[in-house]
Amino acid sequence: FRSQPIEGAVVISMEPLDSVMVQFGSTDEQGHFKLGKFRKDSLLIQVSFLGFAPFYQTITCKGEDINLQVKMQSEEMLLQTVVVKEERIPIKMNGDTVQYDARAFRVKTGDVTEDLLKKMPGIEVDDQGNVRAMGKSVSKVLVDGKEFFGSDPKMATKNIPADAVKKVKVFDKKTENETFTKTDDGEENITIDLELKEDKKVGGFGRLTATGGTRERYAAKGNYFRFAPKIKYSLIGMSNNTNQTGYSIDDMISFKGGMSALQNGGFMIDDALPFSGNDVDGLWQTHSGAGSFSYNGNQLELNTTLSALNQNSISNSEKETEQFFNLNEKFFLNNDSKGTSNSGKYLGKVSLKYEIDTTQQISLKGKMISDFRKNLNDSKEWRQNEIHQLVSQNKYSLDKINVSLPWSGSLTYRKRFKNGHTIIGLTEYSKNESIDDQSIDDQSTFYDPDTTYVSVYREINRDVLSRKDKQRLEYTLPSFKENRLKIWGSREGFLDKENLDNKIFDGTGFSKIDSLSGDYERDVERLQVGMLQDMKIGKLKLGVGLSYEQSSLGGAVGDEIIDEKKYSLFKPYLKWGLKITGSSFVRFTYRASQNLPSLKEILPIVEVHSASYTYRGNPSLQPARNHRFSLTYRNFDRFSGRSFYGSLNFSYYRNPVIYARSIDAGYRQIVTPMNVPKKSILTGYAFYQMKIPFLKAKIKLNTQGNLMHGTTILNDELLSSIYKTYSMGIGISNSKKKIYDFGIDAMVRGNVTETNAQSATTVSYSYSGYFSVTMPKGFEFDTNGAIWYYPNTRFDAFPRPRMNWTLSKTFTESKKWLIGLSGYDMFGRNDGYKQSAGPDQVSTTRTERVGRYFLLKVSYKI
Repeated sequence: FRSQPIEGAVVISMEPLDSVMVQFGSTDEQGHFKLGKFRKDSLLIQVSFLGFAPFYQTITCKGEDINLQVKMQSEEMLLQTVVVKEERIPIKMNGDTVQYDARAFRVKTGDVTEDLLKKMPGIEVDDQGNVRAMGKSVSKVLVDGKEFFGSDPKMATKNIPADAVKKVKVFDKKTENETFTKTDDGEENITIDLELKEDKKVGGFGRLTATGGTRERYAAKGNYFRFAPKIKYSLIGMSNNTNQTGYSIDDMISFKGGMSALQNGGFMIDDALPFSGNDVDGLWQTHSGAGSFSYNGNQLELNTTLSALNQNSISNSEKETEQFFNLNEKFFLNNDSKGTSNSGKYLGKVSLKYEIDTTQQISLKGKMISDFRKNLNDSKEWRQNEIHQLVSQNKYSLDKINVSLPWSGSLTYRKRFKNGHTIIGLTEYSKNESIDDQSIDDQSTFYDPDTTYVSVYREINRDVLSRKDKQRLEYTLPSFKENRLKIWGSREGFLDKENLDNKIFDGTGFSKIDSLSGDYERDVERLQVGMLQDMKIGKLKLGVGLSYEQSSLGGAVGDEIIDEKKYSLFKPYLKWGLKITGSSFVRFTYRASQNLPSLKEILPIVEVHSASYTYRGNPSLQPARNHRFSLTYRNFDRFSGRSFYGSLNFSYYRNPVIYARSIDAGYRQIVTPMNVPKKSILTGYAFYQMKIPFLKAKIKLNTQGNLMHGTTILNDELLSSIYKTYSMGIGISNSKKKIYDFGIDAMVRGNVTETNAQSATTVSYSYSGYFSVTMPKGFEFDTNGAIWYYPNTRFDAFPRPRMNWTLSKTFTESKKWLIGLSGYDMFGRNDGYKQSAGPDQVSTTRTERVGRYFLLKVSYKI
């Protein structure tokens, strides 16, 4: 070896002054290497190979071959005369995949994957734990390439220990159908895959944590993961009264159709499980537990999940609103609300994939949720005119119970033929039955100008049935060269039924209100056929498609059948992607869609929420049509640390549905969905990060903006509205994190609303920072804080600071035991303060949240 050429040695050329990477390559069988053209007078060359000390030499660039006569020396024999400090290169590109070396990022004892991701360039984690990468929201987090507790990314990021992760991969994951047919449907599904360390892939690990503190605050959680080559199971549990609710933003169930005022009918069961841990308004107590089991054999893959969640909450809030009455008048609305809630949710999920042989497979998926909720709420409202004279007041009490049982199942068959053709068949069925019972005590007084007192005690009983079925068949075949043509057809059916009984207390008992009661039904059938041609021309990926959709919309009110309406639409589709360099990529997509009105929107349903607020459906609504354009660009220079993400999205709507409002002299509102001619939404996002070598730090810049131009209707006046939101931020943090870590961020956020009725602007500034240091004898100190400031003339403008800190110590050489003391909200200003502005109103909300408290923590690593 001492006199033999080395093949595969890594060669890196760098700037001599700051060691920033210029180019890299590897040696061939003869030990030769070649670097491309560069505009440098001199370069620092590094040659490295496993088991040998790195070789460094500065060369002068003369545009001709140079024989460096590199002789590698084994590390144990090397007598170093020059010490060169080297920083681990944390990022590399592998095709369209960005891969992070987790060992290059410092984590503390007890940190979870979320803490690790926050340190990685190009990945953002907000206060609620939502993750963005490649400029887009992360839709799924995998563990060693496999699903982890369904589709909620926070299940993995908030539970997998950071020190168990070896690599983090970020990529656009194709669906199972895309992978099987080798096509690309154009939808980006940004996914993170956590590759575990070798000693974690076989065996068990986990952590148990218990905390208790002042104001009777407590938190306990635990997890245990047992992994083997074929079998994996996980257990997770938590209990606390520190507002770690365990919800994802979509909760466990997300409904469409019925009374939800969404667009396409039917409903969807979400996989989100109760362990994401968001800090929310109100005072919450949460108990939850879940387990998962998976088996990955040669032909069979099986995944099951069971979870349970129980929550109790208390909420107290105050809201002040400046509401525009028409183009020249306005009124003021103050609302005080107090409430309690109790809920229980239970989820079961199973997925099975069986490889019949190398050419065909079957997938079976099913899930079921049982959901119970009980809410009690008391609110008071005062309405004043423009000169602050009392116009009306209202006391409103609500006692509500909701029980639902949604479930769904799907079966997919995939077949690949010898000639490269594939066929996929899918059938799905889902159903939800729910019961919603409400008792309402509504007392209102109106001064307009005579005093009118209205007292109503009502009961509302609502039974809802939502059902959806779908069948789809697609056929894919080679077209020319290695390109693919996909031909497909599908049928979808949606059924929404609602039985609504509205009863009023007349002094002796309850009697039915016929005008507010009834049986309602909405039926939708959607037929689609289409084709998509995928092409690859060098570095260019191109997809062109066209589909035809025909939808029918019908229904019934009681025994009266509503005439069926049919709508048809040709929907073009275009996508192209260009790989400019190995780490630079640009992508464009266009697609069209059509959204039908929901049951609540299309049928003549009348809902009287209170004496001051009434909702009415609109049978004359038309479908809304949408054209969406998306442009994204990303670039990584893994060695210099520079990264850039940018995205631009534009949506244009014809006949969009808005909610028109009519307000009378007593400030009673009637809300009705209506079509308006058009609406457009433009959104943009950009993120840039780079290293500052001489400061041993890195800086990041990000900006985001939204521009919506549309129409609203107020008292039959058509008002043109422009709504703008923007945010700009800058942050700096140290890049050497072995002993200490710090970061400082500044952010400005704003929104501007312009209509014929008003022009309103809200701006907020936030400054945040964190600092952590590892001290001798296992001590660690962490602190983070932020200050928010709202300099708006129509709102309060005083600053709101917040600070948390933790002092912890690990024991034993294996660092299994950890004891810590933490302080939260040291300034006592976590008051849930929010400002907002809309087309015809501005408002301020204050909601009670958990205040200042201290916790003593004991944690044990399993």
